[in-house]
Amino acid sequence: MEILGGRKMKNKKYELDLFSFYDYVGMEEHFEEMALKGWMIEKISFGFYVYKKILPKKVKFHISYAQKVIDEYDVVLDDELEEFRDLVEYSGWKFVCENNGIDIFFSEDTNPNPVETDPYIRTISIKNKMKKVVLLFAFVIFVLTMTNYSFFVNTILRNPIAFASDFMKINEVFFESLIVIYAIIYLVDYYIWKKKALARAELGEFALKSSRVASITSYFLIALFLFEFILYLAQAAYFGFSFALINQIVGFAIFILAIKARDFFREKMKSKGMDRGKVRFRSFLILILIFLIGDLACDFFFDDDLVKIENMPYSVEDFSDKKASDIFPIELRDSFLSSQRILGQSNEEGEPELWFYYDEVTVHMPFLYEPYKRRILGENADYKVADDSSWGANEVYYSKKNGRERYILFYDDKILKMNFDWDVTEKQKAKIRRKTMR
Repeated sequence: MEILGGRKMKNKKYELDLFSFYDYVGMEEHFEEMALKGWMIEKISFGFYVYKKILPKKVKFHISYAQKVIDEYDVVLDDELEEFRDLVEYSGWKFVCENNGIDIFFSEDTNPNPVETDPYIRTISIKNKMKKVVLLFAFVIFVLTMTNYSFFVNTILRNPIAFASDFMKINEVFFESLIVIYAIIYLVDYYIWKKKALARAELGEFALKSSRVASITSYFLIALFLFEFILYLAQAAYFGFSFALINQIVGFAIFILAIKARDFFREKMKSKGMDRGKVRFRSFLILILIFLIGDLACDFFFDDDLVKIENMPYSVEDFSDKKASDIFPIELRDSFLSSQRILGQSNEEGEPELWFYYDEVTVHMPFLYEPYKRRILGENADYKVADDSSWGANEVYYSKKNGRERYILFYDDKILKMNFDWDVTEKQKAKIRRKTMR
């Protein structure tokens, strides 16, 4: 059965790699079925099986975990790995490719010499590989994800309106949740497989093909991921955050470039016989250098402050003939739940000196309006209801502190907080009313 996601390109075919790392029986059977259909596995790259077109034929495959965990910085282990592959090929097998610590071999002999004859040793080899290759990587991803989750939880508890108004953060939580769900299912499936494999090994039998739970879950989660990603792109285009998408795409491209450049120069250094310490240090230096250059380039070419200012509906210039020069923290957020605009400004030095701050929340989902209102009033308990129809708002709350007038205005779908360090005139209130209610 072909894996969902296969793509043909003349004499090439690409499939998503959805087999679990430890499911050697499933991989061997699948590669043999593909060879019968005229497709020979050629390499595994970026999570895809890459096949080349051949005449359909019956071959046997062997997935080997016998090699040591590759130390990518040590040329000595490279030599040992080559010796191992030469030994296997000498017994009648042909090396196809290596992927993440496993070797793939095939033989056109219908009854080839076995590469590994002890099921217990083979299971332990897989266990060691999982521990040193996959589980270590999973642990790093888990730590990073939990760190991000702690930031998300802190943001939600501290400022839920800001979080709900930021489609990027909402999507990031969704994407990372998919990763966590997949990792949990994958690890549970592995431990179930390992328990059964060790039990069979004690009887002198090799492991059976892994259950398809992890693979079926992968189909579903990848489909869900692609759907959410398309929705994410649509939101970014709709809300005018194209610059952010370009920034992220460039950042991802820089990441891939850095990894490829590190690997290229690492192999070059190893070929010159450098010792492990120098290879490792210089490879790390190359990686960091490319990241730094990329980060500086993104900051230089994708400065979005000007875009944000143009999207701000109010400014000091609306209330004075002075030009605003000092711009305080600017925030612009959008999501399908709500939008938020925050701006602080002051005019150029002169008399009178004007200072102005506003926080505007537009609620897109009506059911969120009352929770937002309760949250904002709860955070600003010193505000009192004001009988002031000049704003055109449904409700007006007012407070004066340190000589500054502060207002919270509740419109049909907008909540507007404004702070002024001058006495707001009726004319200025009317201007805000017209802009807010249009």
